[in-house]
Amino acid sequence: MSIKVTARVFSFILAAAVLMLCGCSGNNNDGEKNNSSETGGELIERKSKEVPSSVKGGISFEEACSILDKYSSKEFYLPQAVKEYKKYYFGTIDYMGDKYYSIYPYIEAANKKIFMGTNCLVSCDGQLVLKKAWTGDYAEVTKKFSEDKSSDEIYPDAKASANDAVASFAEKEKNLKLDNDITKYVFEVGDRLYDRNGIKCYKISPKLEYMDHIEILQAYYVAADGSGEVYKADLNNGGEYSRL
Repeated sequence: MSIKVTARVFSFILAAAVLMLCGCSGNNNDGEKNNSSETGGELIERKSKEVPSSVKGGISFEEACSILDKYSSKEFYLPQAVKEYKKYYFGTIDYMGDKYYSIYPYIEAANKKIFMGTNCLVSCDGQLVLKKAWTGDYAEVTKKFSEDKSSDEIYPDAKASANDAVASFAEKEKNLKLDNDITKYVFEVGDRLYDRNGIKCYKISPKLEYMDHIEILQAYYVAADGSGEVYKADLNNGGEYSRL
């Protein structure tokens, strides 16, 4: 085994070990506290870049996106199949000695790109797929689309899809009182529905990506009945949920 491969495998093992110690993401934690890191850092900027036709000797960006579509949505913290998202080209980067396409899944709502799940890396030779884990490190992705449950199985009581709920959420940006423009965030959707004020809701957690860490913010809840109502816990009022 080459030194490069050994280093790559060690990095994956280390990331997996950190995840096991952490136990779960902020989105699986029903608490309403801000899970931000106390360290500072530079916020990652997602600026439009020209998509290359291909990398010399490698696959095209479109082929990389098709490879992503074959993997489990849960690997990328997405509530629906990966193929149901558009793909944003963030750049071509060097990681562990290899070149990768850096990709973000997104939907369009309120004339903006709403980034979903997490940053994904597809090696330019098409052999490896990685995801950015909650720790900020990258981990190898192995589970395929065939292992996914359908949205109806995951959210049996929902009348609106998770993506539709996120779109409704984005359309109410002015009411959300986010500290940044909504395009600065990456959103995760919980893997079940929550009862908020007697209404079944999707849990939507905003994340901010910094150069040295990921900040998971207080969750919002969007009605799964298609009404688009958004709720958030009032931390100064016993955690009661207010409609925004």
